[in-house]
Amino acid sequence: MEVHSNLGKKLAGKRKFSGWLFASIMIGTHWLLCTMLHGASAAISPNYLLELSSIGIPVYGQVEAARRINDLFAHNNCLYIGTGDAVTNTGPTDIIYYDLAKEEFVNEFQVDEEAIYRFEIINGQLMIPGTDATEDWSFGNIYMQTDTGWIKYRTLPRALHVMNLIQYQDQLCAGTVTEAAIGESMQSYHGAIYTSSDTGNNWELLYLTPSDGNNVFHIDALVKFNNHLYAFVYAHCGLKESSIPEEYRAYLGEPYEDHCQIINHDIFGMNDALLFDGESWSYKDIVPGNEVARVIRPIVFQSNLVLPVIRGKYIDYLKSRESLPAQARTEIFIFDGEKSKKMKITPEMVISTQVKNDTLFILFKQGFYYLAVINDLKKIEYYQLPSKIGTLRSFEYINGVFYFGNVEGNIYKSISLTPIKGIQQQPECAPKKCHGIMSRDAITESGWVWMYERINPDSLAKITTEILGSNVLRASTSNLKQFKIFLPEYYLDLNRHVILLIDHDIIFDGILKNGGAIMCRKNETGKWNAEIETNPDNQ
Repeated sequence: MEVHSNLGKKLAGKRKFSGWLFASIMIGTHWLLCTMLHGASAAISPNYLLELSSIGIPVYGQVEAARRINDLFAHNNCLYIGTGDAVTNTGPTDIIYYDLAKEEFVNEFQVDEEAIYRFEIINGQLMIPGTDATEDWSFGNIYMQTDTGWIKYRTLPRALHVMNLIQYQDQLCAGTVTEAAIGESMQSYHGAIYTSSDTGNNWELLYLTPSDGNNVFHIDALVKFNNHLYAFVYAHCGLKESSIPEEYRAYLGEPYEDHCQIINHDIFGMNDALLFDGESWSYKDIVPGNEVARVIRPIVFQSNLVLPVIRGKYIDYLKSRESLPAQARTEIFIFDGEKSKKMKITPEMVISTQVKNDTLFILFKQGFYYLAVINDLKKIEYYQLPSKIGTLRSFEYINGVFYFGNVEGNIYKSISLTPIKGIQQQPECAPKKCHGIMSRDAITESGWVWMYERINPDSLAKITTEILGSNVLRASTSNLKQFKIFLPEYYLDLNRHVILLIDHDIIFDGILKNGGAIMCRKNETGKWNAEIETNPDNQ
């Protein structure tokens, strides 16, 4: 498989398990993982473990919501990073990339958007759909990278959110949420598709969804398949909690302006997609069954359309960005142009899909995070990710290395690929290197560290923790007074001395046979002290 050969060349050498460690992982873990997974009957048997290490937090100085890594996109030996939050409104937003050769972050430009949710390549040029303009609602924006820098096109009429861009029949197509004003006070929000024949200078309306006084329609995805343009639409509406059946209220998030934003299901009846043949539109039923709330991240693979689908009633739109409620379920279908077949993966949540080098990758959550790696739709290999990586939002694959971005702002890269056998939980498996930020007076978790207290409560605290070598841990801190390290036992031999360095000083050097944690406190003279907290379960 091509992805294996690339990984074999680029990743650090595959980790060798000693006999005792491998045995300790295997014993008694089958029932534990099945209990943790969303539906024991769908438990995953991973083929490989991806070990990860953080390359940093590119927007550490921003407010918490602005650090969300929404998209990672490889282009010209750079990893472009989409950050921000269009719900909290954290813009303007910097265009940042990670220079893979120099291993450093670069701020390239700033867009007038509350967030960057995705990058696109159109005719070889990097482009950004304007997620949520920081300006008034007269126009929506798109951005294009040129040889002389980035160009902003503020030309899409009344486009509140530009969801995606695609090239179809020599036209640039944009899927949007578009506001229409009727009279002096009534507003409606349509999903609209516009086309441009001059790379975004001028636009014509190609399609407009229906609308009403309470729903917001989104053109969520545009895909070219079998010479047709497929558009996938979803809508959400504002409901008072009292209007929602009681059985669903426990799964609601915080209301938005006194209303719960609920995703509608079956908005076009049994039809799931809009289909454009170059001349006219039609509706098409391509997902069997009902209660389809949203088709997310559809992608073309080997002459098929891969369709991750969320089904369910009264799904909270804002809360579903991180997790799905119990009444919702996720399924993945393969559509060949005539009929659909359900894949055997039934995850809690699909995070992202991608096709690279004739290989389909599906990042999903099912208790743990996994990558489904597919060269042949009849066979799936599963890569299990470490358990302590926060809430993932994005991933990318470039030059044999995987990159993952989470909502806390960390970007992790794969450093080794380890074969594993059977259903298992990797004990205390965390990234080998982590970065953390503490911005408020509350316990903040980052990888295998919890931060408890800042020196100056008005400033950010930062920490970097890493495994240096055999049983050596190092932490570097800024504005941090107290933190706790939970020993990453996967990497340690607890029968030997463990050494902890903090800011270049040895704070602990001893044997911790019973595992546990190390509480680190800075005293009045600025020196760090370590206090051992033994794991009572191991005594």
